[in-house]
Amino acid sequence: MGKSKKTLFLILALLFLLVLIYYIFNVSSIFELGEKEILPVDAEGNIYETVEIGDQVWFAENLRTSEHSEGESWCYNDEDENCEIYGRLYNWEAARVDCPTGWLLPSDEDWQELEEYAGGEEVAGANLKSTDFWQSKDEALGGLDGYDFSVLPGGQYVDGYFYDLDKSSFFWTSTEQDVGPVWSRTFLSRSDEIIRSTFSTEHAFSVRCIKDDSSVE
Repeated sequence: MGKSKKTLFLILALLFLLVLIYYIFNVSSIFELGEKEILPVDAEGNIYETVEIGDQVWFAENLRTSEHSEGESWCYNDEDENCEIYGRLYNWEAARVDCPTGWLLPSDEDWQELEEYAGGEEVAGANLKSTDFWQSKDEALGGLDGYDFSVLPGGQYVDGYFYDLDKSSFFWTSTEQDVGPVWSRTFLSRSDEIIRSTFSTEHAFSVRCIKDDSSVE
């Protein structure tokens, strides 16, 4: 009888150990799931990868929804495949409204902060450009992509024409100049710089959204 009790005790101890292991594994999995950031989704159901650079959180890819910008955003050469790779090209009014809830069109100051963190405007272009797709006269010229920001050369659209696919990338900011034009950023295939300049709002450029700090509790 003593031997039977000992066997029963061992069985119960083993069962308790198995239950404890199961509980620990599942609770830790729940905590890990809770720590994972929910990826942003636009109005058309497109899901976007994000990247944290310094104190900012950015899209790691270009915006590609047209939910609020029909007739004001375009795929390069009107080819859907280009939208899948490079995102859409938006005029400024469309760029201001198409970022998903909790995300914004970045300001000129947001871009300046990013550039400073990535080494300054003279080298930040190389550090933020993707390693693929960049070309000049059939020569492959990728960036370093040191921060997983992966800028792609999506070109631009203006006055009914598409320009500079695989050679340049233009991004809107939300910041207007004192009179008229809007501040933007330009990346070029043969330059390590990020060019800060202004354009009229009729141009159509790429969009990177930034996380809205005011939406974080």
